[in-house]
Amino acid sequence: MNKTININLAGIIFHLDEVAFEKFKTYLSNVKTALGKEESGEEIIADIEARIAEIFNLRMKENGSQVVNLSDVEFIIETLGQPEAFVDESENEVPKSSSKETRRFFRNPDEKVIGGVCSGIGAYFDIDPVWIRVLFLVLLFFTGIGFITYVILWAAIPEAKTTAQKLQMRGEAVNLNNIEKLFTKVEDYTSTEKIKSGVNSFVSFVVNGIGSIFSFVFKFIGVMLAIAGALIAFTLIVTLLGIFGSTWNLDGFNFISLNGYIYGLDGAQAIFGSGWRLLALRVGTLLTLLLPLFALVVFLAKIFGRELTNSKLLSFSGIASFIVGLILIFISAGSLITDFRERCNRN
Repeated sequence: MNKTININLAGIIFHLDEVAFEKFKTYLSNVKTALGKEESGEEIIADIEARIAEIFNLRMKENGSQVVNLSDVEFIIETLGQPEAFVDESENEVPKSSSKETRRFFRNPDEKVIGGVCSGIGAYFDIDPVWIRVLFLVLLFFTGIGFITYVILWAAIPEAKTTAQKLQMRGEAVNLNNIEKLFTKVEDYTSTEKIKSGVNSFVSFVVNGIGSIFSFVFKFIGVMLAIAGALIAFTLIVTLLGIFGSTWNLDGFNFISLNGYIYGLDGAQAIFGSGWRLLALRVGTLLTLLLPLFALVVFLAKIFGRELTNSKLLSFSGIASFIVGLILIFISAGSLITDFRERCNRN
């Protein structure tokens, strides 16, 4: 059970949970401290409170809630920004020496559809962001470069988080008059959200359609890889059976023997003999082949979206078996080389 606290904001009673109240109280106190000493500070504070009340009402209707929670307060802070930044900027501003403010490139979070790139470009060049979005869609469908360009810009361009940055994004001076205008624009939050909702629906339809196409392509590639993996696995199994040759019997039936095809009539046995060297070679080869088999299993599991619970253990076992297998092969080969040298010395 969470404790709720009642507050009066712009003549409207709101119920805030305790965590949201503490954060909102601190934020509003910082706003009043930052703007209270300014000439028109009280008017701006009253306007800010009125805008916050409107947004609280709208979000509670959208969420079907009667209590303002922490996410609502964080949305307010994200929308309006921190007060310290624009006060510092306004104090350091050169009043009349420059006729035009230098614009800065930011992503616009207030009018974003996906990442705020198009609206940020529109604000920087003073162009309707709709035309920028149309351009990106054309580039996406006809050249494919639109997606890559958008992702690069999304990663490279910072988001305008503070009020000062939002003004600099539009090339406006960071002063109290422009700050008041910016807060007044929040009054259009309801209509802006409706427009954004419609655009989001259209974009979601386009994105879902593209996603379905790519999903089919990836699944098709996954099936092809699975078939190729099955063929590789079958080849490895046949190789293993061939290495063990006719030493494996089941009710008098030989599985398969490839020794004669690989190493002549008697195969590996003719070279390594029938003693421990041949056994070490066979076991070592078996162990070294386990690593690619395990890797194939993990790869196919990822292709089909399956998470192996013991993937780390499987990887460790494969690497360990590979190392042990190499050691056995080297021991067998080393013993064979030593034996050949001794025979050569005798002759």
